[in-house]
Amino acid sequence: MEPLLPSSGNLQSLHAEDRISLINPIGAAYYARSDFLTAQFYQDLLDRGWRRSGKLLYKPDVLNHCCPHYTIRLDTADFKPTKEQRQALNRWSRFIVGEDYSRICKTLYPQTKEEKARQRNEFDLAGSVYDCEYARLKQPPEPAHRFEVTLESNEFTQEKFALFEKYQQIVHHEAPSVNTPVVFKQFCCESPLIPTTILGENGVVQKIGSFHQCYRLDGKLIAVGVVDLLPQCVSAVYFMYTEDVQQWNLGKVGTMREILLAIEGSYRYYYMGYYIPSCAKMLYKANYAPQSVLDPVSYLWSPLDGLDSSNHTDLPRENPMSPSEVDEDNWMDWRKSIFHMNMPGIPSPDQLEQAIDLREIKVKVGQEYSLAHQLPLWLDSVPVDKPFSTKGTVAELVAAVGPELAREMVVSMW
Repeated sequence: MEPLLPSSGNLQSLHAEDRISLINPIGAAYYARSDFLTAQFYQDLLDRGWRRSGKLLYKPDVLNHCCPHYTIRLDTADFKPTKEQRQALNRWSRFIVGEDYSRICKTLYPQTKEEKARQRNEFDLAGSVYDCEYARLKQPPEPAHRFEVTLESNEFTQEKFALFEKYQQIVHHEAPSVNTPVVFKQFCCESPLIPTTILGENGVVQKIGSFHQCYRLDGKLIAVGVVDLLPQCVSAVYFMYTEDVQQWNLGKVGTMREILLAIEGSYRYYYMGYYIPSCAKMLYKANYAPQSVLDPVSYLWSPLDGLDSSNHTDLPRENPMSPSEVDEDNWMDWRKSIFHMNMPGIPSPDQLEQAIDLREIKVKVGQEYSLAHQLPLWLDSVPVDKPFSTKGTVAELVAAVGPELAREMVVSMW
Protein backbone atom coordinates (compact mmCIF):
# COMPACT_ATOMS: atom_id res chain seq x y z
CA MET A 1 0.00 0.00 0.00
CA GLU A 2 1.29 3.45 -0.90
CA PRO A 3 1.81 6.03 1.86
CA LEU A 4 -1.35 7.87 2.84
CA LEU A 5 -1.66 11.15 1.03
CA PRO A 6 -1.90 14.21 3.28
CA SER A 7 -4.26 16.18 1.04
CA SER A 8 -8.07 16.44 1.25
CA GLY A 9 -10.31 17.29 4.13
CA ASN A 10 -12.06 16.34 7.30
CA LEU A 11 -15.53 15.20 8.29
CA GLN A 12 -17.47 15.69 11.49
CA SER A 13 -20.93 14.86 12.78
CA LEU A 14 -23.16 17.73 13.78
CA HIS A 15 -24.32 15.72 16.79
CA ALA A 16 -21.06 15.82 18.72
CA GLU A 17 -18.35 17.66 16.83
CA ASP A 18 -17.28 14.41 15.16
CA ARG A 19 -14.20 14.90 13.04
CA ILE A 20 -13.00 12.55 10.31
CA SER A 21 -10.11 13.63 8.16
CA LEU A 22 -10.49 12.30 4.66
CA ILE A 23 -7.73 10.20 3.18
CA ASN A 24 -7.91 9.32 -0.51
CA PRO A 25 -8.62 5.69 -1.52
CA ILE A 26 -5.45 3.61 -1.20
CA GLY A 27 -5.51 -0.12 -1.79
CA ALA A 28 -8.91 -1.73 -2.27
CA ALA A 29 -10.57 0.29 0.49
CA TYR A 30 -11.67 3.81 1.32
CA TYR A 31 -10.14 5.47 4.38
CA ALA A 32 -11.02 8.23 6.79
CA ARG A 33 -9.75 9.32 10.18
CA SER A 34 -11.81 10.53 13.14
CA ASP A 35 -11.08 12.22 16.43
CA PHE A 36 -14.68 12.31 17.66
CA LEU A 37 -17.71 10.21 16.75
CA THR A 38 -21.06 9.65 18.37
CA ALA A 39 -21.81 5.98 18.97
CA GLN A 40 -24.91 6.03 16.77
CA PHE A 41 -22.97 7.56 13.88
CA TYR A 42 -20.34 4.82 14.11
CA GLN A 43 -23.08 2.18 14.49
CA ASP A 44 -24.53 3.42 11.20
CA LEU A 45 -21.08 3.27 9.59
CA LEU A 46 -20.70 -0.36 10.69
CA ASP A 47 -24.00 -1.11 9.00
CA ARG A 48 -22.54 0.29 5.77
CA GLY A 49 -19.47 -1.95 5.89
CA TRP A 50 -17.04 0.33 7.77
CA ARG A 51 -14.74 -0.62 10.66
CA ARG A 52 -12.16 1.20 12.72
CA SER A 53 -8.54 0.61 13.73
CA GLY A 54 -7.83 3.15 16.41
CA LYS A 55 -9.00 6.43 14.91
CA LEU A 56 -8.59 5.19 11.35
CA LEU A 57 -11.86 4.24 9.64
CA TYR A 58 -11.97 2.12 6.52
CA LYS A 59 -14.51 0.62 4.12
CA PRO A 60 -13.07 -2.30 2.11
CA ASP A 61 -14.02 -2.92 -1.49
CA VAL A 62 -15.29 -6.51 -1.47
CA LEU A 63 -15.21 -6.69 -5.26
CA ASN A 64 -11.72 -5.42 -6.07
CA HIS A 65 -9.94 -6.54 -2.91
CA CYS A 66 -7.73 -9.62 -3.22
CA CYS A 67 -9.35 -10.95 -0.01
CA PRO A 68 -12.94 -9.66 0.18
CA HIS A 69 -14.03 -8.51 3.64
CA TYR A 70 -17.67 -9.10 4.60
CA THR A 71 -19.34 -7.45 7.58
CA ILE A 72 -21.07 -10.05 9.78
CA ARG A 73 -23.04 -9.92 12.99
CA LEU A 74 -24.52 -12.39 15.49
CA ASP A 75 -28.00 -11.96 16.94
CA THR A 76 -27.13 -12.95 20.50
CA ALA A 77 -30.74 -13.79 21.36
CA ASP A 78 -30.47 -16.79 19.04
CA PHE A 79 -26.93 -17.87 19.95
CA LYS A 80 -26.51 -21.55 20.73
CA PRO A 81 -22.96 -22.57 21.74
CA THR A 82 -21.51 -25.62 20.03
CA LYS A 83 -20.27 -28.61 21.98
CA GLU A 84 -16.68 -27.47 21.46
CA GLN A 85 -17.47 -23.99 22.75
CA ARG A 86 -19.24 -25.35 25.84
CA GLN A 87 -16.30 -27.65 26.52
CA ALA A 88 -13.88 -24.70 26.35
CA LEU A 89 -15.82 -22.89 29.07
CA ASN A 90 -16.01 -26.02 31.22
CA ARG A 91 -12.30 -26.83 30.87
CA TRP A 92 -11.36 -23.28 31.84
CA SER A 93 -13.69 -23.37 34.84
CA ARG A 94 -12.26 -26.68 36.06
CA PHE A 95 -8.73 -25.31 35.74
CA ILE A 96 -9.62 -22.21 37.76
CA VAL A 97 -11.38 -23.88 40.68
CA GLY A 98 -9.28 -27.06 40.83
CA GLU A 99 -10.21 -30.61 41.77
CA ASP A 100 -10.03 -30.05 45.55
CA TYR A 101 -12.45 -27.14 45.38
CA SER A 102 -14.94 -29.14 43.33
CA ARG A 103 -14.71 -32.15 45.66
CA ILE A 104 -15.22 -30.12 48.85
CA CYS A 105 -18.08 -28.10 47.36
CA LYS A 106 -20.01 -31.28 46.59
CA THR A 107 -20.07 -31.93 50.34
CA LEU A 108 -20.57 -28.37 51.58
CA TYR A 109 -23.10 -27.30 48.94
CA PRO A 110 -24.92 -30.41 47.66
CA GLN A 111 -27.14 -29.92 44.61
CA THR A 112 -30.81 -30.84 44.59
CA LYS A 113 -32.13 -33.39 42.07
CA GLU A 114 -33.76 -30.56 40.13
CA GLU A 115 -30.48 -28.65 39.92
CA LYS A 116 -28.62 -31.74 38.73
CA ALA A 117 -31.26 -32.45 36.08
CA ARG A 118 -31.20 -28.87 34.86
CA GLN A 119 -27.41 -28.94 34.68
CA ARG A 120 -27.52 -32.13 32.57
CA ASN A 121 -30.26 -31.01 30.19
CA GLU A 122 -29.76 -27.26 29.83
CA PHE A 123 -26.78 -25.08 29.06
CA ASP A 124 -26.65 -21.83 31.02
CA LEU A 125 -24.30 -19.45 29.20
CA ALA A 126 -24.22 -16.88 32.00
CA GLY A 127 -23.67 -19.55 34.62
CA SER A 128 -20.88 -21.20 32.63
CA VAL A 129 -19.13 -17.87 32.01
CA TYR A 130 -19.41 -16.56 35.57
CA ASP A 131 -19.09 -19.78 37.58
CA CYS A 132 -15.31 -19.57 37.91
CA GLU A 133 -15.01 -15.83 38.63
CA TYR A 134 -13.72 -15.26 42.13
CA ALA A 135 -16.42 -12.87 43.31
CA ARG A 136 -19.16 -15.36 42.38
CA LEU A 137 -17.63 -18.54 43.76
CA LYS A 138 -19.03 -20.15 46.88
CA GLN A 139 -16.52 -19.94 49.71
CA PRO A 140 -15.06 -21.66 51.58
CA PRO A 141 -13.01 -23.38 50.23
CA GLU A 142 -10.55 -21.29 48.25
CA PRO A 143 -10.29 -22.09 44.52
CA ALA A 144 -7.01 -23.13 42.96
CA HIS A 145 -6.77 -19.77 41.18
CA ARG A 146 -8.26 -16.31 41.57
CA PHE A 147 -9.85 -15.33 38.24
CA GLU A 148 -11.30 -11.84 37.77
CA VAL A 149 -12.70 -9.96 34.77
CA THR A 150 -13.27 -6.20 34.75
CA LEU A 151 -14.54 -3.79 32.11
CA GLU A 152 -12.10 -0.88 32.22
CA SER A 153 -11.33 2.29 30.31
CA ASN A 154 -9.24 1.98 27.15
CA GLU A 155 -6.35 3.96 28.60
CA PHE A 156 -2.74 2.92 28.07
CA THR A 157 -0.87 1.03 30.79
CA GLN A 158 2.54 -0.59 30.67
CA GLU A 159 0.95 -3.86 31.79
CA LYS A 160 -1.40 -3.91 28.81
CA PHE A 161 1.36 -2.96 26.39
CA ALA A 162 3.64 -5.75 27.67
CA LEU A 163 0.85 -8.26 27.03
CA PHE A 164 0.21 -6.87 23.53
CA GLU A 165 3.91 -6.86 22.63
CA LYS A 166 4.39 -10.47 23.67
CA TYR A 167 1.18 -11.61 21.98
CA GLN A 168 2.17 -10.05 18.68
CA GLN A 169 5.59 -11.72 18.84
CA ILE A 170 4.39 -15.20 19.77
CA VAL A 171 1.08 -15.47 17.92
CA HIS A 172 1.71 -13.23 14.91
CA HIS A 173 5.51 -13.65 14.78
CA GLU A 174 6.16 -9.92 14.59
CA ALA A 175 9.55 -8.43 15.43
CA PRO A 176 9.76 -6.51 18.72
CA SER A 177 10.71 -3.36 16.83
CA VAL A 178 7.34 -3.35 15.03
CA ASN A 179 5.19 -2.98 18.13
CA THR A 180 6.08 0.11 20.09
CA PRO A 181 4.01 1.83 22.80
CA VAL A 182 2.92 4.34 20.15
CA VAL A 183 1.64 1.56 17.88
CA PHE A 184 -0.25 -0.03 20.78
CA LYS A 185 -1.82 3.29 21.77
CA GLN A 186 -2.91 4.01 18.21
CA PHE A 187 -4.37 0.55 17.67
CA CYS A 188 -5.87 -0.42 21.03
CA CYS A 189 -6.24 2.74 23.10
CA GLU A 190 -7.18 5.55 20.75
CA SER A 191 -10.83 5.73 19.69
CA PRO A 192 -13.08 8.37 18.13
CA LEU A 193 -16.05 7.26 20.23
CA ILE A 194 -17.36 9.60 22.91
CA PRO A 195 -17.85 7.66 26.18
CA THR A 196 -21.26 8.09 27.78
CA THR A 197 -24.24 6.16 29.12
CA ILE A 198 -27.69 5.87 27.56
CA LEU A 199 -30.98 4.22 28.44
CA GLY A 200 -31.42 1.19 26.19
CA GLU A 201 -34.61 -0.09 24.60
CA ASN A 202 -35.37 -2.40 27.54
CA GLY A 203 -34.75 0.28 30.16
CA VAL A 204 -31.21 -1.01 30.78
CA VAL A 205 -28.54 1.64 31.34
CA GLN A 206 -25.92 1.00 28.66
CA LYS A 207 -22.28 1.99 28.73
CA ILE A 208 -21.26 3.51 25.41
CA GLY A 209 -17.74 3.93 24.06
CA SER A 210 -14.50 1.96 23.74
CA PHE A 211 -13.35 -0.26 26.60
CA HIS A 212 -10.81 -2.89 27.63
CA GLN A 213 -12.20 -6.07 29.15
CA CYS A 214 -9.31 -7.23 31.32
CA TYR A 215 -8.81 -10.83 32.47
CA ARG A 216 -6.58 -11.42 35.50
CA LEU A 217 -5.36 -14.72 36.91
CA ASP A 218 -3.94 -14.58 40.43
CA GLY A 219 -3.49 -10.83 39.98
CA LYS A 220 -1.64 -11.09 36.66
CA LEU A 221 -3.12 -9.68 33.45
CA ILE A 222 -3.53 -12.65 31.10
CA ALA A 223 -5.88 -11.27 28.42
CA VAL A 224 -7.49 -8.09 27.14
CA GLY A 225 -10.52 -7.77 24.87
CA VAL A 226 -10.82 -4.41 23.12
CA VAL A 227 -14.52 -3.73 22.53
CA ASP A 228 -16.77 -0.93 21.32
CA LEU A 229 -20.12 -0.68 23.09
CA LEU A 230 -22.66 0.88 20.73
CA PRO A 231 -26.43 1.40 20.94
CA GLN A 232 -27.25 -1.80 19.03
CA CYS A 233 -24.15 -3.93 19.38
CA VAL A 234 -20.95 -4.98 21.05
CA SER A 235 -18.25 -4.68 18.41
CA ALA A 236 -15.11 -6.76 18.94
CA VAL A 237 -11.97 -4.82 18.00
CA TYR A 238 -9.15 -7.09 19.19
CA PHE A 239 -8.39 -9.87 21.67
CA MET A 240 -4.95 -10.73 23.04
CA TYR A 241 -3.72 -13.15 25.67
CA THR A 242 -0.53 -14.47 27.24
CA GLU A 243 1.04 -17.71 26.05
CA ASP A 244 0.67 -19.12 29.58
CA VAL A 245 -3.04 -19.77 28.93
CA GLN A 246 -2.85 -20.65 25.24
CA GLN A 247 -3.82 -24.28 25.89
CA TRP A 248 -7.14 -23.25 27.46
CA ASN A 249 -8.69 -21.73 24.32
CA LEU A 250 -9.09 -18.36 25.98
CA GLY A 251 -10.14 -16.90 22.63
CA LYS A 252 -13.36 -18.95 22.82
CA VAL A 253 -13.85 -18.02 26.47
CA GLY A 254 -13.40 -14.33 25.65
CA THR A 255 -15.74 -14.45 22.66
CA MET A 256 -18.55 -16.00 24.69
CA ARG A 257 -18.03 -13.50 27.47
CA GLU A 258 -18.40 -10.67 24.95
CA ILE A 259 -21.55 -12.32 23.57
CA LEU A 260 -22.89 -12.43 27.13
CA LEU A 261 -22.01 -8.75 27.52
CA ALA A 262 -24.19 -8.02 24.50
CA ILE A 263 -27.06 -10.06 25.95
CA GLU A 264 -26.99 -8.64 29.46
CA GLY A 265 -26.39 -5.07 28.32
CA SER A 266 -29.29 -5.21 25.82
CA TYR A 267 -26.94 -4.41 22.94
CA ARG A 268 -28.44 -7.42 21.10
CA TYR A 269 -25.91 -7.86 18.27
CA TYR A 270 -22.28 -8.97 18.42
CA TYR A 271 -20.03 -7.83 15.57
CA MET A 272 -16.92 -9.99 15.18
CA GLY A 273 -15.24 -7.85 12.56
CA TYR A 274 -14.87 -8.90 8.95
CA TYR A 275 -15.42 -12.42 7.66
CA ILE A 276 -12.92 -13.31 4.93
CA PRO A 277 -13.94 -16.56 3.18
CA SER A 278 -10.52 -17.08 1.63
CA CYS A 279 -8.71 -16.78 4.99
CA ALA A 280 -8.65 -20.00 7.00
CA LYS A 281 -7.94 -18.10 10.23
CA MET A 282 -11.20 -16.19 9.83
CA LEU A 283 -13.52 -19.14 9.22
CA TYR A 284 -13.95 -19.81 12.96
CA LYS A 285 -16.28 -16.79 13.16
CA ALA A 286 -19.01 -18.72 11.36
CA ASN A 287 -19.04 -21.21 14.25
CA TYR A 288 -20.71 -18.60 16.46
CA ALA A 289 -24.11 -18.98 14.89
CA PRO A 290 -26.44 -17.79 13.57
CA GLN A 291 -24.40 -15.11 11.75
CA SER A 292 -25.79 -12.67 9.22
CA VAL A 293 -23.77 -11.06 6.42
CA LEU A 294 -24.18 -7.52 5.11
CA ASP A 295 -24.82 -7.15 1.39
CA PRO A 296 -22.25 -4.58 0.17
CA VAL A 297 -24.70 -3.00 -2.28
CA SER A 298 -28.14 -3.03 -0.68
CA TYR A 299 -26.82 -2.95 2.91
CA LEU A 300 -29.40 -5.57 3.85
CA TRP A 301 -28.64 -8.56 6.08
CA SER A 302 -28.99 -12.20 5.07
CA PRO A 303 -27.88 -15.53 6.64
CA LEU A 304 -24.15 -16.16 6.41
CA ASP A 305 -24.95 -19.73 5.37
CA GLY A 306 -25.85 -18.31 1.96
CA LEU A 307 -22.32 -17.03 1.39
CA ASP A 308 -20.27 -19.60 -0.52
CA SER A 309 -16.75 -19.52 0.93
CA SER A 310 -15.31 -20.59 -2.42
CA ASN A 311 -16.85 -17.67 -4.31
CA HIS A 312 -15.97 -14.08 -3.49
CA THR A 313 -18.54 -12.51 -5.77
CA ASP A 314 -21.73 -14.38 -4.96
CA LEU A 315 -23.51 -11.48 -3.26
CA PRO A 316 -25.55 -9.28 -5.60
CA ARG A 317 -23.64 -6.24 -6.80
CA GLU A 318 -23.74 -3.51 -9.35
CA ASN A 319 -21.43 -4.19 -12.29
CA PRO A 320 -20.33 -7.64 -11.06
CA MET A 321 -16.87 -8.84 -11.99
CA SER A 322 -15.33 -12.26 -11.81
CA PRO A 323 -12.24 -12.78 -9.62
CA SER A 324 -10.10 -12.99 -12.76
CA GLU A 325 -11.16 -9.46 -13.72
CA VAL A 326 -10.26 -7.93 -10.36
CA ASP A 327 -7.45 -5.41 -10.77
CA GLU A 328 -6.30 -4.19 -7.38
CA ASP A 329 -3.57 -2.15 -9.09
CA ASN A 330 -6.32 0.28 -10.08
CA TRP A 331 -6.71 1.12 -6.42
CA MET A 332 -3.03 1.98 -6.20
CA ASP A 333 -3.49 4.75 -8.74
CA TRP A 334 -4.10 7.72 -6.43
CA ARG A 335 -4.97 9.89 -9.42
CA LYS A 336 -8.32 8.14 -9.79
CA SER A 337 -11.60 8.97 -8.08
CA ILE A 338 -13.52 6.47 -5.97
CA PHE A 339 -16.22 6.71 -8.64
CA HIS A 340 -13.82 5.05 -11.11
CA MET A 341 -13.13 2.01 -8.90
CA ASN A 342 -16.36 0.09 -9.53
CA MET A 343 -16.69 -0.25 -5.77
CA PRO A 344 -19.90 -1.97 -4.61
CA GLY A 345 -22.24 0.26 -2.67
CA ILE A 346 -20.81 3.49 -4.11
CA PRO A 347 -23.39 5.37 -6.22
CA SER A 348 -22.52 6.77 -9.62
CA PRO A 349 -21.97 10.54 -9.87
CA ASP A 350 -25.46 10.96 -11.36
CA GLN A 351 -27.07 8.84 -8.65
CA LEU A 352 -25.25 10.79 -5.94
CA GLU A 353 -26.30 14.18 -7.26
CA GLN A 354 -29.89 13.00 -7.53
CA ALA A 355 -29.84 11.76 -3.91
CA ILE A 356 -28.31 14.82 -2.26
CA ASP A 357 -27.42 18.42 -3.05
CA LEU A 358 -23.64 18.51 -2.65
CA ARG A 359 -23.72 22.31 -2.63
CA GLU A 360 -25.56 22.19 0.70
CA ILE A 361 -23.11 19.92 2.50
CA LYS A 362 -21.91 21.67 5.65
CA VAL A 363 -18.21 22.44 5.81
CA LYS A 364 -15.77 23.94 8.25
CA VAL A 365 -12.68 25.98 7.45
CA GLY A 366 -10.67 26.81 10.54
CA GLN A 367 -13.32 27.83 13.07
CA GLU A 368 -15.81 29.04 10.47
CA TYR A 369 -18.84 27.02 9.31
CA SER A 370 -20.40 27.42 5.90
CA LEU A 371 -21.84 25.43 2.98
CA ALA A 372 -19.78 23.60 0.38
CA HIS A 373 -20.71 25.93 -2.50
CA GLN A 374 -19.41 28.89 -0.46
CA LEU A 375 -15.86 27.50 -0.42
CA PRO A 376 -13.41 29.67 -2.44
CA LEU A 377 -12.32 26.71 -4.60
CA TRP A 378 -15.78 25.25 -5.15
CA LEU A 379 -16.83 25.26 -8.81
CA ASP A 380 -20.25 23.96 -9.84
CA SER A 381 -18.88 23.22 -13.28
CA VAL A 382 -16.30 20.75 -11.96
CA PRO A 383 -17.36 17.09 -12.44
CA VAL A 384 -18.19 15.15 -9.29
CA ASP A 385 -15.63 12.50 -10.18
CA LYS A 386 -12.66 14.83 -10.60
CA PRO A 387 -10.02 13.67 -8.09
CA PHE A 388 -8.56 16.18 -5.61
CA SER A 389 -10.92 18.96 -6.60
CA THR A 390 -12.83 20.52 -3.71
CA LYS A 391 -16.11 19.30 -5.14
CA GLY A 392 -14.69 15.83 -5.88
CA THR A 393 -13.28 15.50 -2.37
CA VAL A 394 -16.62 16.29 -0.76
CA ALA A 395 -18.47 14.03 -3.21
CA GLU A 396 -16.22 11.02 -2.56
CA LEU A 397 -16.74 11.29 1.18
CA VAL A 398 -20.51 11.63 0.80
CA ALA A 399 -20.59 8.62 -1.55
CA ALA A 400 -18.59 6.44 0.87
CA VAL A 401 -20.59 7.44 3.95
CA GLY A 402 -23.98 7.59 2.21
CA PRO A 403 -26.37 10.50 1.69
CA GLU A 404 -28.29 9.83 4.92
CA LEU A 405 -25.24 10.15 7.16
CA ALA A 406 -23.80 12.90 5.01
CA ARG A 407 -26.69 15.15 6.05
CA GLU A 408 -25.47 14.82 9.64
CA MET A 409 -21.85 15.70 8.86
CA VAL A 410 -19.63 18.70 8.53
CA VAL A 411 -16.71 18.37 6.12
CA SER A 412 -13.87 20.36 7.62
CA MET A 413 -11.45 21.63 5.00
CA TRP A 414 -7.98 22.51 6.24
